[in-house]
Amino acid sequence: MIERMRFVRWSYRGRELKMRRRGSGKSMAGQTHFYGEALKHSLPKMGLDPIEFPSYFASVENLFSLHEVPPQLQSKLLIPMLNKRSKSLLAKLPIERLDKYAEVRDYLLREFKLTAEQYRERFITAVKSLTETYTLFDSRVKNLFLY
Repeated sequence: MIERMRFVRWSYRGRELKMRRRGSGKSMAGQTHFYGEALKHSLPKMGLDPIEFPSYFASVENLFSLHEVPPQLQSKLLIPMLNKRSKSLLAKLPIERLDKYAEVRDYLLREFKLTAEQYRERFITAVKSLTETYTLFDSRVKNLFLY
């Protein structure tokens, strides 16, 4: 059992070193691949409900800071995770603005902006679903209240 744990730890370190070597190159493609692999299983796909977008971007930003993703790569890693409607809206954005995560985020939030009355209405009518835990419901209602 102990030998198995050592082998797993050793193979994980080997893969980690290999990924670092690939990403350590100065090329944009090498860095994008490195950070893309690191975030592959943790970066969530964007949902369809515009109410969830502010909290989605907050979680993406937390992951970027956790993994220390360079600013020039953030939008490149975000765009594949967006929903179809968001991707089609980004087609209108000039390329120089697409390279900046903050501009992409602000543009999408501005395009999908809900009014204060819509947030209020969703806050008042919020109901916990059967598949939702109380913690998730609390987080969802808190986000409705904050935005």
